[in-house]
Amino acid sequence: MVEVKTLGLLIKMLSSTAEKTYWLSRYIERIENTSRLIIVNSDLLLDIPHDESDDLKHLIQITGHLNDFKKKNTKENVFYFLIQDEKNPSSIKFSIEMAKMNSRYLLTMLPKSAWEQFNNLYSDFNNAAAVSYTHLRAHETSLHLVCRHVLEKKRGGGGGGGGG
Repeated sequence: MVEVKTLGLLIKMLSSTAEKTYWLSRYIERIENTSRLIIVNSDLLLDIPHDESDDLKHLIQITGHLNDFKKKNTKENVFYFLIQDEKNPSSIKFSIEMAKMNSRYLLTMLPKSAWEQFNNLYSDFNNAAAVSYTHLRAHETSLHLVCRHVLEKKRGGGGGGGGG
């Protein structure tokens, strides 16, 4: 009887670990995909004639949260909603917070390098306001830098220059 209880507890622990690992990977994937979506579409808008009022609302529609977007359809509001809005479950900020929560649970199972890389991303994201504007392209805002930085971290570039 004791073995059955122990086995049940072990299965429950494994199930919980698997669930946390799954969601950690999903949130990290969402961070990367949302960053890429913003960067690619922002760059694309430079080459296509467009009407300023409806340019980026389709990005929110892609994430499936168009009904949650209540602000005026401006580029700044759309970017804020996709990057920093804590109430938007598909925003980069929300995804980073949820990934951090899951990674804390998995701290003893994650390689040290993965934990350090994630902590650096978390710290860099939260300190994005202090980022140097000399790295901005003409059409970018500081929020764009956050997205580019996420993608550089993913490639292993560390975000430490390399462009000039």
